[in-house]
Amino acid sequence: MSQSKSRVPCRRRAGRLFPFLFGFLFGAAVGSVAGLLLAPRSGAESRHILSENLNTQREGARKVVDESRHQAHKSGGDVVSVLKTRLFQLRDAVLAGKDAARNKHNELKRKQASAEGGKR
Repeated sequence: MSQSKSRVPCRRRAGRLFPFLFGFLFGAAVGSVAGLLLAPRSGAESRHILSENLNTQREGARKVVDESRHQAHKSGGDVVSVLKTRLFQLRDAVLAGKDAARNKHNELKRKQASAEGGKR
């Protein structure tokens, strides 16, 4: 008895599937025919219009990409210029630090030498 209960839902699903598929296919066919009969333009005209719209959109996208690329190169050039300036400033600061350290070292050596000379 439990076997017959498990088969009943499968029959019910199969019984619902056929009308659904038939209705879907019938609706698709009717929609296609209605679309062909009621279309405001011929297929060639529609394809031509779609092609023109696609080309217009493609050109617009190309312009946006080119402008973005130009801005990126411009910004990149500005960044490189700023980095070069900062690098030169850093190099000058390091050289000035080395000179100051060398001068202080020499000054301390002189003081040490004079202190040792005074002790003798």
